[in-house]
Amino acid sequence: GRNTRRTGPYRTVDLALTRRLHAPVADLDARVEMFNVLDAVNYDGYVGALLSPLFGQPVSAFPARRVQFSLVVRF
Repeated sequence: GRNTRRTGPYRTVDLALTRRLHAPVADLDARVEMFNVLDAVNYDGYVGALLSPLFGQPVSAFPARRVQFSLVVRF
């Protein structure tokens, strides 16, 4: 049937750290988020043309490890 081909495993570990800081005027939330902490390769797209010699081979991957920072100010 359609879309029944098996692909490689998808492995990811995400992590978020938050710290709340209290100030006289406002509260601050500092946050660090890490995605794909172990930097595993997770393939996204595969060659689907049956006559291609690369049929079933990966051609793209999801992003590698990413880190983002945020700061929220609450009055």
